[in-house]
Amino acid sequence: PQVGAAEREARPEPRGPTAAEREAATVKAAAAPPMLLGFVDEPEAPQHLQPYFFPSKVGGKPAWLDPLRLPAAPGLCCPECGDPLAFLLQIYASLDERDDAFHRSLFLFICRRGACLRAGTHGSIRILRAQLPRENPYYSFYPPQETEARAAEGKVPHAGAKQCTVCGLLGGSKCGRCGDVTYCSLAHQKLDWACHKTIC
Repeated sequence: PQVGAAEREARPEPRGPTAAEREAATVKAAAAPPMLLGFVDEPEAPQHLQPYFFPSKVGGKPAWLDPLRLPAAPGLCCPECGDPLAFLLQIYASLDERDDAFHRSLFLFICRRGACLRAGTHGSIRILRAQLPRENPYYSFYPPQETEARAAEGKVPHAGAKQCTVCGLLGGSKCGRCGDVTYCSLAHQKLDWACHKTIC
């Protein structure tokens, strides 16, 4: 419906923020903690996703910082549905000022089921932290170099613990037929069977 002139005059004109409101918003924004945004990009070389390059990455299997002490599947299951949590991403977040956290990575795992996430079930999203001092049994004291000879400089690649071929967690059981691949759970062995049976 058309609005008459009298009604238009009666309506208050929308106003912008006052100088005091703008100043208050500026102060509030300045007081907020800094935020760092990350964007996913292709690695320059495949080896940059290996643990000795201390990657931040999305998807695939975790590049564990400690190659021997891996988390096991029973501790990384969704308490709502019981399924193993899926690896989503990892972030290398070194704390240079702390000797015990010179190397530090955060690993994010989530349940694949949207219902569990929407329910807000405690434990359907988990973050694991791994950290090592600069002097450690696995990595060189010096930063990684962009060369093929990188492995000869330090103490890695390390054989490490057996990893689940699906998710990268500690592999506690082997394929009963060939024994060449390990799994963290029966669920992941069943999930991989369609691919593995062609080479088993």
